[in-house]
Amino acid sequence: MIRLAPRHPVQFEKNILDCGIGSHCGQIQLSGAITICVDAGAANALRKGKSLLPAGVLAVDGQFDRGDLIAVTDSSGKIIGHGLSSYGAADAAKIKGHKSREIETMLGYRGRDEIIHADNLVVTES
Repeated sequence: MIRLAPRHPVQFEKNILDCGIGSHCGQIQLSGAITICVDAGAANALRKGKSLLPAGVLAVDGQFDRGDLIAVTDSSGKIIGHGLSSYGAADAAKIKGHKSREIETMLGYRGRDEIIHADNLVVTES
């Protein structure tokens, strides 16, 4: 069987993320214990379709690996979205609150500038 690539792969991936977290699909259940809490500025940026940068992260809770699906909360604890993390929990905790240009110095390797890229994020609250 031949499968054709979707015309808009980013939208295709976001639809899969949305299906995974939406109650209408019920395929993936996230634990509330795996979260990244963001400040008001980062929450507003995410609502506008931007990526989550380390500078906007207030806290990292739970254990997860790079590529895992995690919940993003605002400072009140309300879930505002879900995304695939570019870092594991330990590295995300080390770089939280810092500028992207500091990542290499802090971790000893040059990772991505963002903790969750906009292409890997679905905002569920506007």
